[in-house]
Amino acid sequence: MKYFLLLLLLCGTTLHAQQATYMPANELEFSLGFTVGKWADEHYAPIAYKLGGLPLQLEYARYTRHGHQWAVGGQAQIATLFVEGNDALESSLLDLRWSVAWRWQLLDRQGLRIWAGPAYEMQSQRVDWEQEDGFSTALAYQNTQHFSADLQAVYQLGDWSFGAALEMPLLAYNKRPAYQVYTDLPDNGNPLFYAKGGTWQLPDDYLAPEASVALSYRVSHTFSLRLQYEWQYTEFKTARRSLQRTQQLNLGFNFKF
Repeated sequence: MKYFLLLLLLCGTTLHAQQATYMPANELEFSLGFTVGKWADEHYAPIAYKLGGLPLQLEYARYTRHGHQWAVGGQAQIATLFVEGNDALESSLLDLRWSVAWRWQLLDRQGLRIWAGPAYEMQSQRVDWEQEDGFSTALAYQNTQHFSADLQAVYQLGDWSFGAALEMPLLAYNKRPAYQVYTDLPDNGNPLFYAKGGTWQLPDDYLAPEASVALSYRVSHTFSLRLQYEWQYTEFKTARRSLQRTQQLNLGFNFKF
């Protein structure tokens, strides 16, 4: 009888240990926030616009039993480009992004986990110039794809966790607007600028680092809240300079399963 009781005790201890160390293999995060920054393109105008936008993000991550992860995500953002004191120069911008990444776990020790790996991102932007007295309306499209080195770190302290991430594009393929007017494409007869051809670029011509920090609170074993600050800088070093510098604050809802 005592051996039977000992067996039950060992089984219960083993089951408890398995439950305590179980980690969900999947994460799904939905977030929304706001963006502020600067948007300038010398092809469009010799002035810099201020940017205010509302981003919406969705990301799915899958973890292997060794702690490695692959992730796929997307972002849609509606923004306004404006110059203070001049409503006639106000324009609207639609920004769409899609990304995929594979990250190897480099460290898992005393609550600190670090991953690194390659990432790929595709971005498309559309600018609609508002029609005002003395200004014409035009549509502009541009498309960017880049391959990056990605680094992430998370430190867990009880129900709180602190994270940081850095991404640096190493190779990019950019399709910039040709800036040739085609009045026969839009139904309304307004000029249209669209991407024509493309150019491969290295970091000396296309500089686009991204960095972020985040604070998360675990509400339950499967749900947590996250507040994230993200900084992005994009510069096309071509004959006519293009620069986008933004700051983004997001509130995320993270589900583990």
